[in-house]
Amino acid sequence: MTMGSHRCGQRRSCVVLGSAAATPAAGCHAKSRPCHTSHVDLSGWGPIATVVAALVAITGVIISSVIQRRAGRETTAAAKRSADAAQLSAAASERSSKAAERAAEVNEKMAGAAEDVVRDVGQRALADALAKRYQEAATQLGQDKAAVRLAGVYAMARLADDWPDQRQTCIDVLCAYLRMPSHHETAQGAEGGEKQVRIAILRVIGDHLDAERSINWCDCDFDFSYAELSGISWSEPTFTKQPNFSNTHFTEFVAMNKPQFLNGVDFLFAKFGGLVQIQDAHIPNGDVLLYGAEMRTGVLTTSFLSEKSTINLSKAICHGEFGVVCSPASKEPQGRVAFSDMKVKPGATFYLDGVDIESAEAASLTCVTSLPGATVNVEPTGRVRLPPSFKEFSGKDIYSDVWKNPLP
Repeated sequence: MTMGSHRCGQRRSCVVLGSAAATPAAGCHAKSRPCHTSHVDLSGWGPIATVVAALVAITGVIISSVIQRRAGRETTAAAKRSADAAQLSAAASERSSKAAERAAEVNEKMAGAAEDVVRDVGQRALADALAKRYQEAATQLGQDKAAVRLAGVYAMARLADDWPDQRQTCIDVLCAYLRMPSHHETAQGAEGGEKQVRIAILRVIGDHLDAERSINWCDCDFDFSYAELSGISWSEPTFTKQPNFSNTHFTEFVAMNKPQFLNGVDFLFAKFGGLVQIQDAHIPNGDVLLYGAEMRTGVLTTSFLSEKSTINLSKAICHGEFGVVCSPASKEPQGRVAFSDMKVKPGATFYLDGVDIESAEAASLTCVTSLPGATVNVEPTGRVRLPPSFKEFSGKDIYSDVWKNPLP
């Protein structure tokens, strides 16, 4: 566009440099008269504007790139700082964890030590309490009054149940009481009171010989030697160790049903003043020692006698009717019966059953006799009853004096 002169009467318009729209110029008049207006030619500005725009765009890209690069560096730095902080935090956590573990170990050790102290204190307190109970029970057993001694019996038995470490000691005290001479009281009826104390001891012991009982005394030692026992009535007692009844005086009866003598039983020189009924004894090991014992009325039967075991009646004395019956639980050979120098008193009867003489010709051995020298001395009017197999050997004098007074 060029700048020139025109008349206002033709087209009244004025171009103002830098204005986008044409507006009347301040110097123009509506009347038809010459008017001179200046115009700007912009045709040469296009390339310049393009360059400027390009420069602006490049500048914007550079600025944006710089900003992005700076933001990236800041983001990377922030991420590194976060990673470093995380590592520091992890290290601190690890140190805290190790410290917590060490603290836990220390606490555990302290708790264990405290627990040990408490346990030791508790055990000492319990031991002191049990020892005090033992002293009180032993003192009661030494009192003059039968009622006090009876209370001492049950106190000692309860203590034996509660004190496994000293159970044998408590049992020894009870058995020792039975071996001691009877107490004598000044009050009337003292003899009956003492008898009740001894019966109570035997009853308590018998109750604790039940192997099915949760707390039992089956594996303990029982020493009744030289004791005076009024009477025994035990059902299925079990003795892990060999009970000692040597030189014991049974003034009344002895009743044991299905006893388990796992290592035999000792009745050496015992005196049975009353009825004896030891029935279905199970003897898997050890011997039944009746050596030198004195019997009156009764019977000893076995349900099983080990092949290595012996019922030893040597030097025993029979004053009444007494028998030994071996009843095998199986057809396997069992043990022996020894009765060398046994004596059958006048009017007495001794018998054996279920016993075979030892010989290679025996069809089935149950319980065999000891050979040689198995003799039975029968005094006048005394009698012996032996199994039929013995008769075959009666003429060989293996059993001297057996047939002097045979049964009719």
